[in-house]
Formats: sequence, C-alpha cells, structure tokens
Amino acid sequence: MCGIVGIWDFSQRSRSDNLRENVQNMAAALRHRGPDDEGIYLDPNSCLALAHRRLSVIDLSDQGHQPMISSCGRFTIVYNGEIYNTSELADKLVRRGRRFRGHSDTEVLLEGCAEYGIEEFIPHVNGIFAFALYDSASRSLWLCRDRMGVKPLYYGIVGDCLLFGSELKALIRHRDFPRQINHAAVAAFLQNNYVPGDCSIYKGVGKATPGALLRFAEDGQSRSVTYWSLASVVRKGVAKPITQPDEAQARLEDLLQDAVKRQMISDVPLGGLLSGGIDSSLVVSMMQRASSCPVETFTIGFKERDFDESRYAAAVAERLGTQHH
Repeated sequence: MCGIVGIWDFSQRSRSDNLRENVQNMAAALRHRGPDDEGIYLDPNSCLALAHRRLSVIDLSDQGHQPMISSCGRFTIVYNGEIYNTSELADKLVRRGRRFRGHSDTEVLLEGCAEYGIEEFIPHVNGIFAFALYDSASRSLWLCRDRMGVKPLYYGIVGDCLLFGSELKALIRHRDFPRQINHAAVAAFLQNNYVPGDCSIYKGVGKATPGALLRFAEDGQSRSVTYWSLASVVRKGVAKPITQPDEAQARLEDLLQDAVKRQMISDVPLGGLLSGGIDSSLVVSMMQRASSCPVETFTIGFKERDFDESRYAAAVAERLGTQHH
C-alpha cells in the first residue's frame, strides 16, 4: 500500500530541523500503510521535505528504498502504487541506455520520467499510483494520480507551505495545520453519504484530480495537465463500436485475464478475497488459470446466516481447486 507525504515552504523560511520534524510526524501517521521501511529526503536550499512509508511487495531489497533519486541525480520520487507494465517499460528504457540498480516499479517509473519527461511518459504507464516527483533542475514538484483515482492523494496550501499526503491524518500532523472544517463538504456528506469531487472535510485541502498532473513552481504557482480523460475514451468507443456480442465477449475476457495476470506479479505471497459472488469468483478463476499452483483464497464468515456467504465461497474454491481459508 505505502504512504507518501511532503512539505514545500515557498517562503523559504523554514529551518531544516523544523521541516524534518514536521515531515517525520506526518509520515508517522501513515505507518499502517507502510510498516516495512521509512525514508526522508530534505533539500534545505528549496525548503522541501519528502517522506515515505514502505510496504515491500516488489524488490524487497534496499534498492527499492524511498525517497528514490534518479540515476542522473536530477529527480526524486515518493510513490505509492503498482505499475503493471513495468517489464515492458524497463526493456524500452534499457534500450535507450538506462541502467537499473534493482527491479522495483518505483525505479522504472522514476527513470522513465527522467528519460522522457513526466508529461510524455506517464500516459504510457499502466497501473494505479499516486506520487510526487521533484525536479531539482527546474525546482518544480509534480503531483500525479492514476486515471481512476484508485490511489489517494490529498494536498493543500497552509500559510506559505504546500502539504500533501496519502491520507488526511498525515496533513493534520503538521503543527501549523488549522483544522478548519469545510461546511460545504459536511453538507454534501450528510446529503450523499460521501464527500464528492476534489474537496475534503478540511477547508483548503483537496484531492489530486485523477488522470492529471499538477505542477508546482518554487514561487507557489501551479498548473494542471490532463493526461487521460474518461470522456475521450467514451467518444472513441462510440465512434468505433463493437456490434457483435461474441466479439465483445472475447475481447472483454482477454482484457480481464490480462489485467488479473499483470496484477499477480509480486515478490511476496499473494491471495484472493473470495466472497462467493460473481465478481470475486471471476477474478479468482482467472487467478487460478494464470497460476501454476493452487491460489490462496480467503473468506470471512458470519454467524448470522443471512449475511454469511462462506458456503458459496467454499463451493467456488472447491470447483476451482484453490487453497482455501
């Protein structure tokens, strides 16, 4: 899962010890997201601090430690997510002369941005992610979130400082965070049972837009660049529709199988949460098809029979031949 946080004081007045203390406190609030490792990057000349809490999944060695600095020394990244086409991207980068210390998807993402530039590279990345990329040459910071916003990323300006993090509980650990309630968000939550759009429960704090890049300059000015749009995908689909049900079924099955197989790449054991319903049963069946050994599946049962689906999950697990728990 991992957790990322950061502070950038545009006024250039923060002392290094204060930056470090604040970013450490913010990162500590995300220990549950990354219990395996932690790291801090501090640039006292820019009054910038980045921190990371790591859950080790791919490349368990120190070569996957974050914050990670590019081989050219120009870029620094803190990243949460998983890139599903890592091997294809890495092969292309190697052909262009890039060399890798480890085999983490973090390093491939970092070196790809360094090689091509983030605006050119990120549309080719297949995955779920939220990350911050600092460019020491242009003294700019990019915040990026995946296409559908699977990975969370909150940010806001507090005084002269940009704060960002994977969860709101990290931002409120900054000693100057005002904790002012956004009353419009409260009203929306009471009406809709969720906080919509790019806002949050705290005034002045929003969510990074899915499918977009947000660039901050050292003077605090920002601009947003959209790299993916659901509306444009829909327009392309309408322009070239699939009219034959058999073709649609075959293409959907191929896409689902490819997606499931790509998400099974891991350096630690993985399994599937199997409820016995249609969606989890379909995913687990494709996991088992892509695996050379029985897949580990897990189900949570309930004493109340009306809420208990464990018997259905057991039947599916027996049919597929998984190692069921």
